[in-house]
Amino acid sequence: MMKGYQANRRHSSRIWGKFRVIWWARSRAKRQEPIFGGITLNDRVMTKLNITPLAAQGVAVREALRMLNNANASETSFLSPEEWESLLAATYSATCIGRQAFLTALDQDADYEGQNFAWFRDRFPRFIYIDRIVVADALRGKGVGRLLYDHLFGRARAAGYDLVGCEINFSPPNPGSDAFHTRLGFVEAGHAALSGRSKTVRYFTKSLRPC
Repeated sequence: MMKGYQANRRHSSRIWGKFRVIWWARSRAKRQEPIFGGITLNDRVMTKLNITPLAAQGVAVREALRMLNNANASETSFLSPEEWESLLAATYSATCIGRQAFLTALDQDADYEGQNFAWFRDRFPRFIYIDRIVVADALRGKGVGRLLYDHLFGRARAAGYDLVGCEINFSPPNPGSDAFHTRLGFVEAGHAALSGRSKTVRYFTKSLRPC
Protein backbone atom coordinates (compact mmCIF):
# COMPACT_ATOMS: atom_id res chain seq x y z
CA MET A 1 0.00 0.00 0.00
CA MET A 2 2.79 2.41 0.90
CA LYS A 3 4.59 1.83 -2.42
CA GLY A 4 1.38 2.44 -4.34
CA TYR A 5 0.70 5.60 -2.37
CA GLN A 6 4.23 6.93 -3.05
CA ALA A 7 3.96 6.13 -6.75
CA ASN A 8 0.64 7.94 -7.00
CA ARG A 9 2.07 10.88 -5.10
CA ARG A 10 5.05 11.12 -7.47
CA HIS A 11 2.70 10.92 -10.47
CA SER A 12 0.51 13.67 -9.05
CA SER A 13 3.56 15.84 -8.39
CA ARG A 14 4.71 15.48 -11.99
CA ILE A 15 1.27 16.45 -13.30
CA TRP A 16 1.09 19.43 -10.94
CA GLY A 17 4.60 20.48 -11.93
CA LYS A 18 3.68 20.44 -15.62
CA PHE A 19 0.52 22.39 -14.86
CA ARG A 20 2.51 25.07 -13.03
CA VAL A 21 4.96 25.42 -15.96
CA ILE A 22 2.10 25.78 -18.46
CA TRP A 23 0.31 28.29 -16.23
CA TRP A 24 3.53 30.30 -15.77
CA ALA A 25 4.24 30.41 -19.50
CA ARG A 26 0.69 31.36 -20.44
CA SER A 27 0.48 34.08 -17.79
CA ARG A 28 3.73 35.65 -18.97
CA ALA A 29 2.66 35.42 -22.60
CA LYS A 30 -0.61 37.21 -21.82
CA ARG A 31 1.37 40.02 -20.20
CA GLN A 32 3.76 40.11 -23.20
CA GLU A 33 6.73 39.41 -20.93
CA PRO A 34 9.93 37.94 -22.37
CA ILE A 35 10.44 34.23 -21.75
CA PHE A 36 13.38 32.92 -23.75
CA GLY A 37 15.77 35.10 -25.73
CA GLY A 38 13.42 38.07 -25.42
CA ILE A 39 10.64 36.40 -27.44
CA THR A 40 7.15 35.95 -26.06
CA LEU A 41 5.17 32.73 -26.46
CA ASN A 42 2.22 34.39 -28.16
CA ASP A 43 4.42 36.12 -30.72
CA ARG A 44 4.24 34.59 -34.18
CA VAL A 45 7.80 35.69 -34.86
CA MET A 46 9.00 32.48 -33.21
CA THR A 47 11.98 32.02 -35.51
CA LYS A 48 15.43 31.05 -34.37
CA LEU A 49 17.32 34.23 -33.57
CA ASN A 50 20.66 33.16 -35.01
CA ILE A 51 23.29 35.88 -34.92
CA THR A 52 25.48 35.51 -37.99
CA PRO A 53 28.31 37.54 -39.58
CA LEU A 54 26.93 40.04 -42.05
CA ALA A 55 29.82 39.29 -44.38
CA ALA A 56 28.50 35.73 -44.77
CA GLN A 57 25.19 36.98 -46.16
CA GLY A 58 24.33 37.14 -49.83
CA VAL A 59 23.72 40.29 -51.83
CA ALA A 60 19.93 40.19 -51.27
CA VAL A 61 20.20 40.07 -47.48
CA ARG A 62 22.86 42.76 -47.36
CA GLU A 63 20.74 45.03 -49.51
CA ALA A 64 17.66 44.34 -47.38
CA LEU A 65 19.63 45.38 -44.29
CA ARG A 66 20.85 48.53 -46.01
CA MET A 67 17.24 49.42 -46.78
CA LEU A 68 16.35 48.70 -43.15
CA ASN A 69 19.07 51.17 -42.15
CA ASN A 70 17.76 53.82 -44.53
CA ALA A 71 14.22 53.38 -43.24
CA ASN A 72 15.66 54.52 -39.89
CA ALA A 73 18.00 57.18 -41.24
CA SER A 74 16.84 59.82 -38.75
CA GLU A 75 18.39 57.72 -35.97
CA THR A 76 21.38 56.45 -37.98
CA SER A 77 22.26 58.02 -41.33
CA PHE A 78 21.39 57.31 -44.95
CA LEU A 79 23.83 55.00 -46.74
CA SER A 80 24.28 54.52 -50.46
CA PRO A 81 25.26 51.02 -51.67
CA GLU A 82 28.87 52.15 -51.89
CA GLU A 83 28.86 53.70 -48.41
CA TRP A 84 27.24 50.57 -46.98
CA GLU A 85 29.87 48.25 -48.41
CA SER A 86 32.65 50.62 -47.33
CA LEU A 87 31.29 50.58 -43.77
CA LEU A 88 31.10 46.80 -43.71
CA ALA A 89 34.67 46.52 -44.96
CA ALA A 90 35.88 48.72 -42.10
CA THR A 91 34.04 47.01 -39.26
CA TYR A 92 35.53 45.08 -36.37
CA SER A 93 32.21 43.29 -36.05
CA ALA A 94 29.13 43.30 -38.28
CA THR A 95 26.40 40.88 -37.28
CA CYS A 96 22.78 40.37 -38.20
CA ILE A 97 19.66 38.36 -37.47
CA GLY A 98 18.35 37.51 -40.91
CA ARG A 99 16.92 40.60 -42.57
CA GLN A 100 15.40 41.87 -39.35
CA ALA A 101 18.28 43.38 -37.36
CA PHE A 102 21.96 44.23 -37.57
CA LEU A 103 24.79 45.82 -35.61
CA THR A 104 28.04 47.29 -36.91
CA ALA A 105 31.02 48.15 -34.71
CA LEU A 106 34.51 49.51 -35.35
CA ASP A 107 37.72 49.45 -33.38
CA GLN A 108 40.26 52.25 -33.00
CA ASP A 109 42.23 51.13 -36.06
CA ALA A 110 39.32 51.23 -38.51
CA ASP A 111 39.82 53.00 -41.82
CA TYR A 112 36.67 55.03 -41.39
CA GLU A 113 35.73 58.69 -41.56
CA GLY A 114 33.00 59.93 -39.29
CA GLN A 115 32.64 62.72 -36.73
CA ASN A 116 31.34 60.44 -34.00
CA PHE A 117 33.99 57.79 -34.53
CA ALA A 118 36.68 60.52 -34.57
CA TRP A 119 35.45 61.81 -31.20
CA PHE A 120 36.27 58.45 -29.60
CA ARG A 121 39.53 57.97 -31.47
CA ASP A 122 40.76 61.38 -30.25
CA ARG A 123 40.13 60.43 -26.61
CA PHE A 124 40.68 56.70 -26.15
CA PRO A 125 43.68 54.59 -27.26
CA ARG A 126 41.74 51.34 -27.59
CA PHE A 127 38.00 50.87 -27.85
CA ILE A 128 35.06 49.39 -29.70
CA TYR A 129 32.68 51.91 -31.24
CA ILE A 130 29.12 50.86 -32.03
CA ASP A 131 28.43 52.65 -35.28
CA ARG A 132 24.79 51.62 -35.58
CA ILE A 133 22.19 49.09 -34.57
CA VAL A 134 18.85 48.76 -36.32
CA VAL A 135 15.99 46.41 -35.46
CA ALA A 136 12.89 45.97 -37.60
CA ASP A 137 9.60 47.09 -36.08
CA ALA A 138 8.33 43.50 -35.83
CA LEU A 139 11.15 42.57 -33.42
CA ARG A 140 11.41 45.73 -31.34
CA GLY A 141 10.87 45.40 -27.62
CA LYS A 142 11.66 41.69 -27.66
CA GLY A 143 15.28 41.70 -26.52
CA VAL A 144 16.86 41.50 -29.99
CA GLY A 145 18.99 44.60 -29.48
CA ARG A 146 20.24 43.19 -26.18
CA LEU A 147 21.18 39.91 -27.89
CA LEU A 148 23.26 41.75 -30.49
CA TYR A 149 24.95 43.91 -27.84
CA ASP A 150 25.73 40.96 -25.57
CA HIS A 151 27.23 39.09 -28.52
CA LEU A 152 29.50 42.06 -29.26
CA PHE A 153 30.46 42.50 -25.58
CA GLY A 154 31.47 38.85 -25.36
CA ARG A 155 33.66 39.05 -28.44
CA ALA A 156 35.25 42.33 -27.33
CA ARG A 157 36.06 40.99 -23.84
CA ALA A 158 37.63 37.87 -25.33
CA ALA A 159 39.86 40.08 -27.48
CA GLY A 160 40.95 42.15 -24.47
CA TYR A 161 38.91 45.31 -25.08
CA ASP A 162 37.61 47.02 -21.95
CA LEU A 163 35.69 49.99 -23.40
CA VAL A 164 32.70 50.25 -25.72
CA GLY A 165 31.37 53.57 -26.97
CA CYS A 166 28.38 54.85 -28.89
CA GLU A 167 26.44 58.05 -29.52
CA ILE A 168 22.76 58.80 -28.99
CA ASN A 169 20.82 61.64 -30.56
CA PHE A 170 20.11 64.51 -28.20
CA SER A 171 18.40 66.65 -30.83
CA PRO A 172 16.25 65.22 -32.27
CA PRO A 173 15.82 63.17 -29.06
CA ASN A 174 15.81 59.39 -28.92
CA PRO A 175 14.39 58.50 -25.46
CA GLY A 176 14.04 54.80 -26.30
CA SER A 177 17.75 54.54 -27.03
CA ASP A 178 18.55 56.53 -23.87
CA ALA A 179 16.65 54.06 -21.71
CA PHE A 180 18.08 51.01 -23.51
CA HIS A 181 21.72 52.08 -23.08
CA THR A 182 21.20 53.13 -19.48
CA ARG A 183 19.91 49.63 -18.69
CA LEU A 184 23.06 48.18 -20.26
CA GLY A 185 25.33 50.29 -18.08
CA PHE A 186 26.40 53.04 -20.49
CA VAL A 187 27.26 56.43 -18.98
CA GLU A 188 27.50 59.82 -20.67
CA ALA A 189 31.02 60.93 -21.60
CA GLY A 190 30.47 64.03 -23.75
CA HIS A 191 28.42 65.70 -26.45
CA ALA A 192 28.80 67.48 -29.78
CA ALA A 193 26.87 69.31 -32.49
CA LEU A 194 27.52 67.59 -35.81
CA SER A 195 28.81 69.92 -38.48
CA GLY A 196 26.69 70.14 -41.59
CA ARG A 197 23.76 68.40 -39.91
CA SER A 198 20.96 69.66 -37.68
CA LYS A 199 21.78 67.08 -35.05
CA THR A 200 23.30 67.15 -31.59
CA VAL A 201 24.55 63.91 -30.06
CA ARG A 202 25.72 62.68 -26.68
CA TYR A 203 28.56 60.19 -26.36
CA PHE A 204 28.34 57.21 -24.02
CA THR A 205 30.81 54.60 -22.84
CA LYS A 206 30.54 51.25 -21.10
CA SER A 207 33.35 49.51 -19.25
CA LEU A 208 33.83 45.82 -19.95
CA ARG A 209 36.14 45.34 -16.99
CA PRO A 210 34.97 42.89 -14.33
CA CYS A 211 33.26 44.63 -11.42
